[in-house]
Amino acid sequence: MKSKKVSKKEVKWLMKKKSALREAVGFVAETGLWAGAGTMVGIANYFYDFSMKPVKHDPGRDEEPDELPYTKGRIWMNTHPERRDWYEKAEDGLRIHANFIPTPVDGGDHRYAICVHGYADTSESVGQFARVYHDLYGMNVVLPDLRGHGKSEGTYVGYGYHDRLDLITWIDRILGIDPDAVIILHGISMGAATIMMATGEKLPSNVKACIEDAGFSTALDGYPAAYPAPDRQGAGRL
Repeated sequence: MKSKKVSKKEVKWLMKKKSALREAVGFVAETGLWAGAGTMVGIANYFYDFSMKPVKHDPGRDEEPDELPYTKGRIWMNTHPERRDWYEKAEDGLRIHANFIPTPVDGGDHRYAICVHGYADTSESVGQFARVYHDLYGMNVVLPDLRGHGKSEGTYVGYGYHDRLDLITWIDRILGIDPDAVIILHGISMGAATIMMATGEKLPSNVKACIEDAGFSTALDGYPAAYPAPDRQGAGRL
């Protein structure tokens, strides 16, 4: 691969940018703002990592009482003999993943439930809901990994914004194999927000119902719970 030749105009532009950067650095250093600027950058990076970088599930919590229903669902999904991996390319080129477990009904079934997980987890966490749709009602189930989670590509958490279009990609995948599909969307937390945002798009008439459990209407509505205001003594809390 040949390297790109830089024009004289680009060289002049780069030199001007470097000169401006040196002047800015000199000003910051001379006015004693360097430490403050560094602190602000550090704080910004901390909150970006805290809120935007995908967090993996901690298996050390699987035996906690509140986690046991989720743990049973994880085991059900991961060990199901009919589980299949689905992969699709999102509109922006990312490779996204979902688990598909077909209906246990002989002769097939046109009913599908797409179960969408929440923040800091993967598709296996909604196995407990998918199991009900599948084992009790005989439905096909699809469990997507949201961007940056599980086997889906992505480097940051989108809180459902980009994922809403990925959800439509999975709906289209279902319709590609079963044009007569009847689809239910079921999400928890961030997955619920993803579903609500998807309903703002033009969905096919095959989507008959949506269940949102503990979603949020906007990112701003969700921030106060994640980032409580400092107390009156000025001590921050997270």
